[in-house]
Parts: sequence; structure tokens; C-alpha cells
Amino acid sequence: MNFDQLYQRACDTLNPRSLSQRTKASFVAAALLSDSGNVYVRAASTAPARWIPAPNMPPLPPWSQREKTALSS
Repeated sequence: MNFDQLYQRACDTLNPRSLSQRTKASFVAAALLSDSGNVYVRAASTAPARWIPAPNMPPLPPWSQREKTALSS
């Protein structure tokens, strides 16, 4: 199997769609060829890179304070 065939298999797994206003699914795909000749394909989902704590979680300390705490442990 050559690169173009693997690329086409990856493209065939894409099914781009919006799950919400900020979250998308199946916009990235990969096809891997194993030594035994098997092809593994997978599509990935993406979400915004923003921390949204659960309502019952205490607020996190600033980064600098967390680093000091980690270093003193």
C-alpha cells in the first residue's frame, strides 16, 4: 500500500460535523500501516483549549503559586 492509498483511507474516515458552537468532530484523520499489512484508521475530535471547572470545584491558584507548591513538595 502506498502513501496515496493510505491518504485516501484517512480521508474516507472523515465525517466533519459540529457538536456544539465550539466543538467539532472528525476534522482530523490518520491511517497507519502496520508491519503485518493491517491498516488502522481513526478520526479525532477537537475542543477548545480552555479549562472550564465543574461548578463544585474550588478555584485554582495562579500558575506561579501552583509552581511554588509543586517545587516545595
